[in-house]
Amino acid sequence: MRRRGRAQTCAKKVYGAGRRRKLKGIAKVRLPDGTLCEAEIHWYEAHGIGRKEFKIKRIFWEVETFQRTTQNCSKGRRNHLTRRSKGAIGMRKVIHAELYAPSTELEKLLADWSSCVRFAYNRFREGLDFNAVRRVAKEKYPSLNTRQISDAVTEAKGKHERTKREHPIVFGGKKLFRKVCAGQVPVEQWRFVRDGMVYARGDRTKSGNPNLRVIKTPRGYEMRITVGHREFRQFPLFVPEKFRAELDDLLASGTAYNVRLRRKDREKYRVVIDYEIGSPPVIATRRNGVIGVSGYHDLVSQRDLLKEVSFCSQRRRHDNPKGGHQS
Repeated sequence: MRRRGRAQTCAKKVYGAGRRRKLKGIAKVRLPDGTLCEAEIHWYEAHGIGRKEFKIKRIFWEVETFQRTTQNCSKGRRNHLTRRSKGAIGMRKVIHAELYAPSTELEKLLADWSSCVRFAYNRFREGLDFNAVRRVAKEKYPSLNTRQISDAVTEAKGKHERTKREHPIVFGGKKLFRKVCAGQVPVEQWRFVRDGMVYARGDRTKSGNPNLRVIKTPRGYEMRITVGHREFRQFPLFVPEKFRAELDDLLASGTAYNVRLRRKDREKYRVVIDYEIGSPPVIATRRNGVIGVSGYHDLVSQRDLLKEVSFCSQRRRHDNPKGGHQS
């Protein structure tokens, strides 16, 4: 959260005030060595300012392309490309839903899991390795099963890797913690936010997800939650209409999916389901067309030129102050 705040502050000074959103997409990029490949791109965008600060997050390598690219590279360059290509198998899709569960057992699960993440994070800062942290966490939190412990330690390790050269993370939010210290909000509100999340990674061999499993019943969608050692509770799950067909296909395929549960209030929880899919097909290439995105201080233009179709969409900053101009 600290790095994001600095980035937003610097962007405000450079590009001006605006409601910025961090977006991502798939595009063809040219690397410094001249190689063309597909990659996941992240950028910031705001109305009236446009897309700024493009960053390559992942590269979707094909085996032949990767071997041809690294054939004549130096050892250091080859290792660099190998590290960048790790995990770049495909892209992930996200399904949003809401869970209605006025349950004290679920609240205890979120509190124990969040506490385990904080405990593991502090052990990583002390210099322990992954296996040692998982071992001591398993002894400290007997209410969590082995897989929940592993998920919490993995979450803590990711936070530690991002902030190991910075000050420790303030769980629950630094801004809210400052208000607690100043006496502006009660400490219970900060603890409610701090202990309000649980994450479960998917497993194809266990019906998609063993601890947070989505089930379709005659009454509708439900989520089966593991609240102890082989103890399960089912709660109604509301899925928007636009995600239902996609969720049905996911459940029928048996694909592994990750689930992140975040508390909104005492009875409602926000559910985020993500799963991996293959790389999208390339529609326009150098042989049959060109894709171009150009940005100026008052214009963002996207052009897709194929053999049969020519399409152009533009948004001007001064044409329409409310929604922009499209043609």
